[in-house]
Amino acid sequence: MANATTTSGVGPVTGSSSREPGGRSPTGGGNLVSGGAGGGGSRRESGAANFFERYKPEQGPKVRWASMGAALLMAYGLAAFVYDRLVGWRDSSRPWTMAVVYGIPMVLALGVAATGWWFTFRNRGSSDFLIATENEMRKVNWSSRREVIGSTKVVIAFTIIFGVLMGFADLVFFQLFQWFGVLKEGVTGLGDPGG
Repeated sequence: MANATTTSGVGPVTGSSSREPGGRSPTGGGNLVSGGAGGGGSRRESGAANFFERYKPEQGPKVRWASMGAALLMAYGLAAFVYDRLVGWRDSSRPWTMAVVYGIPMVLALGVAATGWWFTFRNRGSSDFLIATENEMRKVNWSSRREVIGSTKVVIAFTIIFGVLMGFADLVFFQLFQWFGVLKEGVTGLGDPGG
């Protein structure tokens, strides 16, 4: 039998003879024998993966945690909104209403936070997207601090100059419209009747 090999006393195993000792394929395949010496077992051998186990935890941490922060902010906003709507329904003579008024917002907030965690750290598609986003952000040629400060000064100066010019143009047109009789003499520039 040219292709048959035995592994740790287990009967013949058919297949290619390019397997390493321990039953592992050189390409990273799993063990031929469950619990064999070569390792290579799946992370989910013991059932469903832990909810808090992160997919590719070392990749894209900044964007992923920022996204999780946004999800927590949305969870807080939803809880506050629902609580504001339910707080008037609270009745101290019926204690179960207190549980409803406080419980529903908490359950909704936990649901939004858990969904945010799932899409940010557990779901492969969205996690890969966020990781790729952070990698693209690293490739961007960001302006230096000096360039940003200089550009900001130019924008602020232009805005102030433009505002002054528009105010001057408003006064000129206001005077012209009063001279031509389009605006009444008692009307101020703000549209109020003058006193």
